[in-house]
Amino acid sequence: MDIVSITLTKASGAVVETLPVRTRVDFAQYTEMTEFVTAATIPSGVYTGAKIRLDYTSADIRVEDANGQAVAAVARDQNGQSITTMELTVRLDDRRALLIVPGVPPT
Repeated sequence: MDIVSITLTKASGAVVETLPVRTRVDFAQYTEMTEFVTAATIPSGVYTGAKIRLDYTSADIRVEDANGQAVAAVARDQNGQSITTMELTVRLDDRRALLIVPGVPPT
């Protein structure tokens, strides 16, 4: 799927755009958060929130069926309508804030 934008909110309240252009992402290839975060440029700081805008229009979504085979799927909302775009909001409390420091993988 495509990630249209990612904005992070620092503990100070400052908002940082970390992904200035649409990026195609294969989430099945990422096993840790550090692998995805290194794909974006993120200034040092303590982050307490994020907004991620996803575009499912040309997404290739696969799920496993009862026989263990990968089959195509369509993202749908709670009303059964196909999802084209979605914005996710993430809030992190003080104990789970995201610390970005040069040369240190985020945890």
